[in-house]
Amino acid sequence: MVEYYSIVDFCKAYPPSRAVLYCLWRDGLGPKKMVVGGRVYISRQAAEEWRKWTESPEGHEAMRKVQVKRLGRPALRRGQRAAARDDVAAPARAI
Repeated sequence: MVEYYSIVDFCKAYPPSRAVLYCLWRDGLGPKKMVVGGRVYISRQAAEEWRKWTESPEGHEAMRKVQVKRLGRPALRRGQRAAARDDVAAPARAI
Protein backbone atom coordinates (compact mmCIF):
# COMPACT_ATOMS: atom_id res chain seq x y z
CA MET A 1 0.00 0.00 0.00
CA VAL A 2 1.20 3.53 -0.81
CA GLU A 3 2.60 5.31 2.24
CA TYR A 4 3.31 8.60 0.47
CA TYR A 5 1.80 10.42 -2.51
CA SER A 6 3.73 12.54 -4.98
CA ILE A 7 1.86 15.69 -6.00
CA VAL A 8 0.68 14.05 -9.24
CA ASP A 9 -0.52 10.92 -7.43
CA PHE A 10 -2.27 12.99 -4.76
CA CYS A 11 -4.13 15.00 -7.40
CA LYS A 12 -5.24 11.76 -9.07
CA ALA A 13 -6.52 10.35 -5.76
CA TYR A 14 -8.09 13.55 -4.39
CA PRO A 15 -10.08 16.37 -6.03
CA PRO A 16 -7.77 19.39 -6.34
CA SER A 17 -5.72 20.06 -9.44
CA ARG A 18 -2.05 20.97 -9.06
CA ALA A 19 -2.82 24.67 -9.45
CA VAL A 20 -5.50 24.56 -6.75
CA LEU A 21 -3.25 22.49 -4.49
CA TYR A 22 -0.51 25.13 -4.69
CA CYS A 23 -3.11 27.85 -3.96
CA LEU A 24 -4.25 25.87 -0.94
CA TRP A 25 -0.68 25.56 0.34
CA ARG A 26 -0.12 29.28 -0.26
CA ASP A 27 -3.19 30.05 1.87
CA GLY A 28 -2.20 27.49 4.53
CA LEU A 29 -5.14 25.18 3.75
CA GLY A 30 -3.47 22.31 1.91
CA PRO A 31 -2.47 18.94 3.34
CA LYS A 32 0.75 18.66 5.31
CA LYS A 33 3.69 18.04 3.03
CA MET A 34 7.29 16.98 3.37
CA VAL A 35 10.22 17.63 1.09
CA VAL A 36 12.72 14.84 0.48
CA GLY A 37 15.60 15.51 -1.88
CA GLY A 38 13.79 18.45 -3.44
CA ARG A 39 10.61 16.43 -4.12
CA VAL A 40 7.34 17.08 -2.32
CA TYR A 41 5.44 14.17 -0.78
CA ILE A 42 2.16 13.93 1.13
CA SER A 43 1.73 11.07 3.58
CA ARG A 44 -1.39 8.95 3.35
CA GLN A 45 -2.30 9.93 6.89
CA ALA A 46 -1.97 13.66 6.11
CA ALA A 47 -4.10 13.19 2.97
CA GLU A 48 -6.86 11.47 4.96
CA GLU A 49 -6.77 14.12 7.70
CA TRP A 50 -7.03 16.84 5.05
CA ARG A 51 -9.93 15.05 3.33
CA LYS A 52 -11.83 14.77 6.62
CA TRP A 53 -11.17 18.45 7.35
CA THR A 54 -12.47 19.52 3.92
CA GLU A 55 -15.69 17.57 4.56
CA SER A 56 -16.25 19.36 7.87
CA PRO A 57 -18.35 22.58 7.87
CA GLU A 58 -15.38 24.87 8.63
CA GLY A 59 -13.19 23.16 6.03
CA HIS A 60 -15.95 23.34 3.43
CA GLU A 61 -16.37 27.08 4.05
CA ALA A 62 -12.60 27.68 3.83
CA MET A 63 -12.42 25.78 0.53
CA ARG A 64 -15.34 27.83 -0.83
CA LYS A 65 -13.47 31.05 0.05
CA VAL A 66 -10.41 29.81 -1.85
CA GLN A 67 -12.60 29.15 -4.90
CA VAL A 68 -14.10 32.63 -4.70
CA LYS A 69 -10.64 34.15 -4.32
CA ARG A 70 -9.26 32.13 -7.25
CA LEU A 71 -12.24 32.33 -9.63
CA GLY A 72 -13.83 35.60 -8.52
CA ARG A 73 -17.07 33.70 -7.82
CA PRO A 74 -18.19 30.51 -6.12
CA ALA A 75 -17.63 27.37 -8.17
CA LEU A 76 -20.77 26.26 -9.97
CA ARG A 77 -22.02 22.71 -10.21
CA ARG A 78 -23.12 21.16 -13.47
CA GLY A 79 -26.81 22.18 -13.30
CA GLN A 80 -25.94 25.65 -12.06
CA ARG A 81 -23.60 26.26 -15.02
CA ALA A 82 -26.41 25.79 -17.54
CA ALA A 83 -28.72 28.07 -15.55
CA ALA A 84 -26.02 30.75 -15.32
CA ARG A 85 -25.42 30.50 -19.07
CA ASP A 86 -29.15 30.88 -19.80
CA ASP A 87 -29.38 33.97 -17.56
CA VAL A 88 -26.80 35.83 -19.65
CA ALA A 89 -28.42 37.16 -22.78
CA ALA A 90 -26.44 36.62 -25.96
CA PRO A 91 -25.43 39.86 -27.68
CA ALA A 92 -27.41 40.76 -30.78
CA ARG A 93 -25.66 39.88 -34.01
CA ALA A 94 -25.48 42.42 -36.80
CA ILE A 95 -26.95 41.26 -40.08
